[in-house]
Amino acid sequence: MNIDPNQLIIPTSIIIVMLIFRTPIAELIKNINQLIISVSPTGGSVTVDTKLEEITKGVSEIKHSLSQGKPYPDSEAAFRDLEMKIRQVLEEKIKNKDSNLTVDLKLVSVSMAFSWKLMIETKIPKILDDYDSCKINLQVVFVDAEYVKSLGSKLSTTDWEVEAKRRLVDIQKFKIICQEKYPDRLDFAARIYKNLPHWHGWLVNDEYLFLGRTDWQFPSNVPSLSVGQNKYRYFDNSSNDGEERIKLYKNWHRYYFEFASTEIGNSLPITYLTVES
Repeated sequence: MNIDPNQLIIPTSIIIVMLIFRTPIAELIKNINQLIISVSPTGGSVTVDTKLEEITKGVSEIKHSLSQGKPYPDSEAAFRDLEMKIRQVLEEKIKNKDSNLTVDLKLVSVSMAFSWKLMIETKIPKILDDYDSCKINLQVVFVDAEYVKSLGSKLSTTDWEVEAKRRLVDIQKFKIICQEKYPDRLDFAARIYKNLPHWHGWLVNDEYLFLGRTDWQFPSNVPSLSVGQNKYRYFDNSSNDGEERIKLYKNWHRYYFEFASTEIGNSLPITYLTVES
């Protein structure tokens, strides 16, 4: 079989993709050229099977790179896939007859205004109900209500101070309910820190990241913080791009959780307990 490389025309769109993913594509083109040589009458000694395998691997790497950063319009859309991913992890463990049906979840948040309602108090109990042998380890960091109060003016139409105080009460109640219903199956550790995060979101088993970003609007020249209504993106460890973001997220979560936060105790000041639910 004779193939004239000069007759291969590369469309402009492919060239743009090549610029973005130039490293894996360069390796792919190299393997394709070697395959062309190997099947030509005067070709070298490179085996076709080996080159095809390398080309397949290259295509797979590019596919994974292109899949990184899958966008979601808001937290609600992202959390639907988050729940699905947790279930997929458990199903895979069951399929592989893994006796350790444990899922580790890490959350960096502002006040959990969206994560609490859309995930923690609704979806996590349902997952524990549906998989009666599973265990969930949940490590949460969210902003200290007193720190939010110290910022002075309201940050948006959401009263973040009230939301953060409400979460403290919610967590205490939720822990009691879960300990009674799911004894030793939910390890829920929550801490508060003094900062406004640029990044927030959920990490599943240190492999699957649903990443959101805080943002600012300035109506009438007044700062307004937006969080869960912003776009989320999905990343995993199947590409360098995903690995880099997951590593950054893990490092920030660890910093807040282990070195720059305060543990939530078993009792709360009366000013927190009287926050309306």
